[in-house]
Amino acid sequence: MRVMRYVVYDPELLIGQEALRIYALNDDRLERTNETWFEQINLGITLWRGQFEGCEAMWLRWCDREGTVIPTGAERAEDERARAERLAARLRAAGIEPD
Repeated sequence: MRVMRYVVYDPELLIGQEALRIYALNDDRLERTNETWFEQINLGITLWRGQFEGCEAMWLRWCDREGTVIPTGAERAEDERARAERLAARLRAAGIEPD
């Protein structure tokens, strides 16, 4: 299949001493790399500690080139809900009742 990158995420260290290992295909051989940026898809991966679906843990997340985590759909929805609430509060403070 010639998959160019293989990512092994082992948060409980069941198969090795490191939680994250990345391999790149080079001349038909897999070689270990520390490169977390995948130029072909314009995304990277990073380890992130936080809460996801009610569980606090270390997670493997997509990120941008600067390492900023790409929000999930639920995280984007929560951000939009909070933004809408702030806007509604500002409208009420100005004497306008939002629908």
